[in-house]
Amino acid sequence: MRSRFTPEVKWCRSPAIALAALVWAAASAASAAVAPVHRHAEMAPPAPELFAKTSSPQQVDLDWYLPDVGIAPPVILQRIDDGPEIEAGELQPDGDGHAIYTANATRQGQRLIHRVRWTARDGVARFSAADTTVLDVPMALAVGAQFGASRVVTHWSIRPVDTRFVVALERSDDGREFEPVTIYRTSRGESFTYADASVQPGHSYRYRLCWGVGTSAEVSGFTAQAPLHGLARGRPDRLTVSWQTSAMAAASLGQAQRGFYGILQRRMPGAAWANLAYVYSQPLAAFVGVDSVGFDDFTAVPGQVYEYRLAWADAGDTLHCAAIAGTLPRMTASLLAVEPQAFGVNIRWQVTPDDPYFSMRVIRRESTSSVWDTLGTSYSELPGLRMFVDSDRSPGHEYVYRLVWAQSGIVGSTASPSVTAVGRGVRLGPARPNPAPEGFSAIFTLPDATPSHLSVLDVSGRVRLVRSYVGPGAFTFALDQGALEAGVYFLRLENGQHRDVQRVVIGR
Repeated sequence: MRSRFTPEVKWCRSPAIALAALVWAAASAASAAVAPVHRHAEMAPPAPELFAKTSSPQQVDLDWYLPDVGIAPPVILQRIDDGPEIEAGELQPDGDGHAIYTANATRQGQRLIHRVRWTARDGVARFSAADTTVLDVPMALAVGAQFGASRVVTHWSIRPVDTRFVVALERSDDGREFEPVTIYRTSRGESFTYADASVQPGHSYRYRLCWGVGTSAEVSGFTAQAPLHGLARGRPDRLTVSWQTSAMAAASLGQAQRGFYGILQRRMPGAAWANLAYVYSQPLAAFVGVDSVGFDDFTAVPGQVYEYRLAWADAGDTLHCAAIAGTLPRMTASLLAVEPQAFGVNIRWQVTPDDPYFSMRVIRRESTSSVWDTLGTSYSELPGLRMFVDSDRSPGHEYVYRLVWAQSGIVGSTASPSVTAVGRGVRLGPARPNPAPEGFSAIFTLPDATPSHLSVLDVSGRVRLVRSYVGPGAFTFALDQGALEAGVYFLRLENGQHRDVQRVVIGR
């Protein structure tokens, strides 16, 4: 192969010209023999250099400038990531000295290192400087999704965007295999949004984008079902509304989540709907996929009828569930009994509706005074039954008691007739069971710190068992089974000058 640096000698018929040519050739040869290093430095061809690089979604094009570099076509060498270097082929320059090499990617962000091996005319193999190329394959990013009852809208961002980039949106329904939903060709500066209207309420869906060399991250969630089984229940201080459904779901931008998100609306019959609060679902039974949406309306007025409904956005469309109606009942309380006892005044009320966690205060005044004193909070032993024991009273004084409560800003109360407190003393409650097949127990009350004794006597008057107590307060005496043989016994409680006795039968 002839180099542009090799002198060309042409023969002609003129002796003078021929002789001059021979003299010039001899001089050139002598000069080369005298200074060979200088000659090679001037004659060494330039190394190949990377002229330009362009990336597309699945490949990178390397444009090498190849002047007359040697005695054989240059070889392109390629290394993928940290793998071994391989010969990828020869570079064939065009008429302008350029050669295009196309490197195909096998995955996103692949690191490709290229260099050129070429052989100069002195027969020595030389290499161009290494060229490192990280292929910037477009990546589809999941921006978010909106899961509704009839549509699922997914949002994607693709960068860098190439007009030749084609993606396939795939969907998985309730854990099945992914299947293509649509094919999309990107355009520069545009994100990808797709509304999938072929979904079923209550199903779980996963979406992803696929292209030649990669797959995007997934977005997933449940499509929403209209809430079912609505219920409105009046409690003493609130009106509770709730709905249940299976596999309720919604998704906010960013990440889909299981759960329902919507707006609770309320109105009085015939009036316009007004937003009351934002509500979220809570798993009611996660293992069967049941959720519950509930709300406590503390602003409800007793006796007023209200209608409630849920509203939620289904990928841009507003949907409503069927309305449910409810009323906060007016609270009532009536006095059942006021019993002066040795240990205090025992008061009982019938309350409707009742909630053991609803606070109801007990107030008292003496019949000769108009000042009410707060004694404490009533307690509930049975549904609808409130009780209170006034142990801080003076014997012989006459008292009036009231039960007071607040319901949605309305204060209610009920009064009792006056009652005269009796003196303090000891009181032994009945033994239970009686007759007793084995053991039994008895409850008694001590009015003060005077030492007290509870004795068990047989019919002959012999003391079989004695226990001591110090009050004040309520105590329980329990006799284990087998402690006494079968027969008739007497329980005797003594407190200073006070005594209380009762008969107990133990049978086998």
